[in-house]
Amino acid sequence: MKMWKQGLSLLIAAFLMTSVLSPTASADYFPKDDEKSNHASNIALIYTGYYNPDNYDGVKVGDYNKDQFLPYVGYLNEQGVAEDYFFDTFLMLTTQSPYKGSLARYYDWVAGSKPGTLQDWKWAMDRMFEKGLQLDGLEEAVEQVGADLNDPGKKVNVYLTMPFPDPQCKDFGDFNGDGQVKNLESLDTRKELNRWYIDTMTDRFNQRSYKHLKLSGFYWLQEDLDTGVPGEKESVQYTAECLHQHNMRLGWIPLRDRQTENATFYIDDLKLVKYEGMKQAPDYAIKLTSAIPAMDVGAVWTPAVENKSEKDAQGQLVTVEAVFSSSEPSVIEITPEGTLKALQAGKAVIRAAVGNIEAESKVVEVSPWRFNQLKGADSIIEMDPGLKNPVIRDPLQGGKQYVVKDGSNIKVAHKYNERYDMWLVFDHFGANKLHSFYEWRLSPNEGKEVSPDLKRASSVLQGEGSDWIGP
Repeated sequence: MKMWKQGLSLLIAAFLMTSVLSPTASADYFPKDDEKSNHASNIALIYTGYYNPDNYDGVKVGDYNKDQFLPYVGYLNEQGVAEDYFFDTFLMLTTQSPYKGSLARYYDWVAGSKPGTLQDWKWAMDRMFEKGLQLDGLEEAVEQVGADLNDPGKKVNVYLTMPFPDPQCKDFGDFNGDGQVKNLESLDTRKELNRWYIDTMTDRFNQRSYKHLKLSGFYWLQEDLDTGVPGEKESVQYTAECLHQHNMRLGWIPLRDRQTENATFYIDDLKLVKYEGMKQAPDYAIKLTSAIPAMDVGAVWTPAVENKSEKDAQGQLVTVEAVFSSSEPSVIEITPEGTLKALQAGKAVIRAAVGNIEAESKVVEVSPWRFNQLKGADSIIEMDPGLKNPVIRDPLQGGKQYVVKDGSNIKVAHKYNERYDMWLVFDHFGANKLHSFYEWRLSPNEGKEVSPDLKRASSVLQGEGSDWIGP
C-alpha cells in the first residue's frame, strides 16, 4: 500500500472556535466536517518553505508536485490507483525564505536570522504559485484521484501561510506602492500589511481558477502571542476579521510550555487566555473493565471515561459522564444502562462522547473462547502487577518465522517462548483505515519450533490503539 513519502508532517486536526469579543476561550472542540471550520476534518501539514538543497543531498525538500501529493489525497493501491480519499484539507506551510528574513517573530539568538522584509514575504507568496508545484501539484493530484473514484467535482480545502508582521522590522519595504519604506512598529501599518497580503493572495488564487481547490483560510505562523507587545493581539484580531469578510478562517497551532500542542488546530482563537495559566483542554480516554481488550461471549463490562488532564484530591484521574456507542452492535451492544454486552465473536470500535468532544476510542474483541484460557494447551494466563507473567518473560531469540497474507491481513509468526508462539498482525486500522500494525496475538505451542498453522486458536495480547502517522 503506497501511503506516504518523506518530508511531510501530518496533522489529524480538531477545531476550536471562540468569539473575538469573548473574554475567555472556550474548551469545546468542533466535530469533523463542521461549517465553522469550512468543513475541514483531516489536515495534512505541507512544508513548502525554502530548504537549502546542499543540506539535503541535493533534494528540493519543499517542492511538491502531483506525484508527491497523490498518496495524501487518496489511498493508493499497488498500481497507484486511488481506492478512497485521504486528507481533505492541506495547510501549505512556508516557514522560511532563501533570503533568511524570518517569516515568524525574529529572535536575535537564531544564528544568521533577521526580521522578515517584503523580499521574504514576496518569495513566500510566489512560492505557492510555482508552475507544476505546490497548489498546481495539489490541483492535479485531486483531479486524478477524483477521476479514479468517479468524482470529477472533488474539492479539497487549502490553508495558506499568514506570515507574522513583526514590529521589530523598521525597514520592511514598500508593499502598497506609495514609495515609502514601511516601519512595522505602527499597528496601523501592520493592519494594512495584513489586509494587503490577504487580498493579494486571494486574488492570485482566484485568478488560477482551480477547479479542485477551495481557499478556506490562512494559518497564523507565529505560534505564540506576546501580550506585552503593544497591538499584537489587535493585529491578530484584525486579520481574522479580514478573513471573515472573505468567508475564510484564521487557523493557528499554539505554542505552550515550549512544545506545540499535538494534533490541535485552532480557529479564530484570538484572546488566548486559556493558554496563559488556565487548565489544560480535556483529554478524554475510555477505561475498560480489563486491561486486555477481549471479552467472552455473554460478558458484560461497565466502561468509564477519564479526563487525562485532570486529577482529584487523591491523585486519581477524574471520571466524567459519557455516551457510549459501538461500531458493531451485533458484536458488542451498548445497553440502556451504558454497559457493554458481548453478543458474538468479532471486533467492535467502542467510542464515547463527552458533550461534543470524542474520547479516545477502543477496539474490543469478542472471542468464542475465554481469553484467559487458551485452547490447545489448556494453560491459564495469570497476570500479576510485577510483570512476572510467564507469557511475557524469557522470550526466545532468533529462529524460524512464518508469514501468511490473507487479503489485507498479514500475520508474522515466531516462537516466543517454550509455551507460546507470537503473531504480529498487520491490517487496515482506525478511523483513517491505514494499513499498519494491528495487534499482537499468542497461540499455545509447546513444540521446539514455531507452528505454520496460523488458523488455530489464539488470544489477543495487546491491540494497537492509534492510527496516527507522522514524520
